[in-house]
Amino acid sequence: MKKLFVVIVSILALTLMGSISSVEAAEKKYELFMNHNYDSENVRVLPQDEGSVCMLKNIPPIIPPELMKALMEMGHGDEMLLADGNYPSESAGPMVIRADGHGVPELLEAVLQFFPLDTFVDINVVYIDPGHDYTPEIWDKFKEIFQESGEDFKIGKIGRFEFYERVSKSYCIVATGEEALYACIILKKGVIK
Repeated sequence: MKKLFVVIVSILALTLMGSISSVEAAEKKYELFMNHNYDSENVRVLPQDEGSVCMLKNIPPIIPPELMKALMEMGHGDEMLLADGNYPSESAGPMVIRADGHGVPELLEAVLQFFPLDTFVDINVVYIDPGHDYTPEIWDKFKEIFQESGEDFKIGKIGRFEFYERVSKSYCIVATGEEALYACIILKKGVIK
């Protein structure tokens, strides 16, 4: 009964969000959930016993499924922002992936296990320029993570409003709970060698 309730609530939520546009579509989704079939969007609903968890090997638990999906969908030249907790993520424009409770350094380290940086550009990592002779301590941590990753990183800084404009054209924003100031970082995706 609990499982049925969760399915009904999920279908209702999808309907309200506009993912399901009719009663017939909702009924189809319900049938797919109950029969564990493929739907028209090639989404596989995996049957699970109560308390079981579907897991993959070697994916850090800090990476939410939506982030892994975005990393896989992004192509050469696409950019993503790892945003600190002060960044206006929800109003910036691109798709937002929530990573509340996590810091940017931990996410950066996890993301770089899967994300090649673009080596065909002069700058493939971008920070917000604080606008004065100040270097945030967290930038030293970022540099250390880049060095340990083995990626060919080229860091640049741009002004706040130019940064906001660039982010508005990015593929996605990963909104974190990072408390350090100037901890936002744009990553430009490269190619797999």
